[in-house]
Amino acid sequence: RMAISTAEASAMHSTLIIASMALDLTGQDWTQLGHGGDPNVVSSTDLVVTVDRVLALFVVRIVALIAHRQSRKTRAYVYSDLSTTTICKTATDREIQWDDVISS
Repeated sequence: RMAISTAEASAMHSTLIIASMALDLTGQDWTQLGHGGDPNVVSSTDLVVTVDRVLALFVVRIVALIAHRQSRKTRAYVYSDLSTTTICKTATDREIQWDDVISS
């Protein structure tokens, strides 16, 4: 594996944080969201936590839209489907940097 720059490491770290957060949210039974002891999905009175969670879900949907548009042009498919769960799992499993997906 080749060495990566600090900027690339930072982008990968950001992608993994956002993907993990969105995956935790979408992996929950929606009727139980906000309940229980999982700190990643438990209800929070902290507005920053709520905004971060919503932002994570929006970022994944933006990645889905851009990836879909690109795949229609190039016929190269990064994701097997465009569900939030698939995009997040693919990003974490394959270490895909979303800034590459978004900026290309």
